[in-house]
Amino acid sequence: NKWSGFTGSLGATRGCIWVIGERPSFDNLYGNVIRFLRQKMDALVDLPELADLCGGPPDFHVTDLIKFRGNEGKAKEDLCNHMIELSAKGLSSEFQVLAPKMILITDFAERLLPYMKEKLNPLDTRLDDIVNHPLKIVVPYWSRPPHDEWARRIIHRLATPDQ
Repeated sequence: NKWSGFTGSLGATRGCIWVIGERPSFDNLYGNVIRFLRQKMDALVDLPELADLCGGPPDFHVTDLIKFRGNEGKAKEDLCNHMIELSAKGLSSEFQVLAPKMILITDFAERLLPYMKEKLNPLDTRLDDIVNHPLKIVVPYWSRPPHDEWARRIIHRLATPDQ
């Protein structure tokens, strides 16, 4: 691979590009999920716009908004407040350590952010860095074609910085 793969938080580098999915799944077809994600990532590795942003080849960190396994699209039904609290804590810690230059957040995860914030204390700001990141780009979930859609959205966003 031209990108490091799924090395986790310990293998990620500060200033990397984050890819945020909804949550780890129970899907027994995990290989298919990873295959689709790899197709998306392969289209980004040699993207000149990302190389310019990163000052060289981009480094990626794939993470989940919710840190607990569950069925896709069912987070509002099967998450308790404690799980949301721990997920926010973990995500915030990752953010502080890695300080991503760009966040690619799947549409599923983006739709879940307001629900998570609603369940946290109103004064809790841990998810604000993600919600308000200046280079946060909502992308289709990785199993949906076309596989170059992420690259198109990145190019468009970087070409229109005041968006």
